[in-house]
Amino acid sequence: MTLSQELPHVPTPEEFPALYASGMSINEIAARIGRSRTFVTKRLLRAGVAPRSRQEGKAAYIQRHPEYAAKIYKWRVRNPGVITDAKILLMTAIITEGCICKSGIHFTNTQEQLHGMFRHLVLEAYGDIHIGRNGLNSRFSSIAVREDMAPHIQGKVFSQACLDRILSSRELCAKIMRIIADTEGSMIISIRKAPRNFTVEFRVVLASTNRMFSTQIKAILNALGMDSNINRVGVHIMKKDHIKKFVEIVGFTPGLKVIRKKAGVGVWYGCDKSIMTRVFLHISDYQDEAWGNPIRFLFANCQTREATLERLMSIYRQVSGG
Repeated sequence: MTLSQELPHVPTPEEFPALYASGMSINEIAARIGRSRTFVTKRLLRAGVAPRSRQEGKAAYIQRHPEYAAKIYKWRVRNPGVITDAKILLMTAIITEGCICKSGIHFTNTQEQLHGMFRHLVLEAYGDIHIGRNGLNSRFSSIAVREDMAPHIQGKVFSQACLDRILSSRELCAKIMRIIADTEGSMIISIRKAPRNFTVEFRVVLASTNRMFSTQIKAILNALGMDSNINRVGVHIMKKDHIKKFVEIVGFTPGLKVIRKKAGVGVWYGCDKSIMTRVFLHISDYQDEAWGNPIRFLFANCQTREATLERLMSIYRQVSGG
């Protein structure tokens, strides 16, 4: 073996432009030849080579050293560009109560339980990302996550690819509807005047002023075998059998409260939404058993709105164990 074979090749200044074009940094070239950074820079400038910007240099370095990306990027997107069930569930929370801003994701709600749900959905979709909290707002900053999700929820509706995946899975449909129910849904039990007394009527409302999203909600409900109607405030399930099916398949997470009032008045304000579904089932089953014998109906002797409301609250206390 000759001496020239034993010694590594030391690049000459004429080779600097080619090395730099291949992605090597000025510091790497300087280290290879055992000279200063200034020496290499001057030779490149004399050869007419324009130095890379900081951003271009960083991209070139990462391309040559992929392991470096794991050090500088704290959170990396799992399967970038791939639609997963976990990502779709997180998209649902963002569409209903969140938003995508320039640098990351925000979720805003008054109920602590829903902030916990949001943190869990982020963990399932993207791993252990640090989520900050400021009052009613949970948020995290990640341009990579934003770029991964934004194309699929433009206009705060699911992309067609996401919707197709949702409608192909009954299990995913039910999970999507649970998130929508928890964030934007209510079991409505209202008092109405009957010919001889007062009684109650029921409906499930999934609030949405976004007509396109309401149409998607209706399609998901239809995939679960439920009929619904769309109006200016959202999607309504009106038929008793379909409300029962909603309670059985979707329902509400226990502990979540009714937080909306109408014209400053809320009969059910602060009540547990899941218990209200039990009130519905209790009344519905009782009325079915009494069918054909009107004097046995729960509200047969309720001649005033106040008496009907008191009967309702008594049933709520009963089914909730109070």
